[in-house]
Amino acid sequence: MKNEDLGAIIKTARTAAHITREELAAKTGYSARYIASIENENKMPSYEKLAKLISVLDIDANDIFAPKKAKSRDRELIIRLIDQCDERGLKIVKSVLKSIVDTK
Repeated sequence: MKNEDLGAIIKTARTAAHITREELAAKTGYSARYIASIENENKMPSYEKLAKLISVLDIDANDIFAPKKAKSRDRELIIRLIDQCDERGLKIVKSVLKSIVDTK
């Protein structure tokens, strides 16, 4: 796995959970700056720190250690984001997806 992929996975999971870097820092004991360096500067955390991030953010370890095709990860991200939607958001997503499928 590339370091930038790890940073993207961490950032995506954090934002999908509506957690700020500061909140994640408080939950992990790491600084917000350190988390930003993982997300944006391709810093590779130790396995111990990575395990803590995976646990706190409820990331499937397979996404990191046995990455799937990008298409599968995109689908999983879309599902995670849909899970965060309220009823109005779900209606919008449904309408957009239907329009995309109908134009094929």
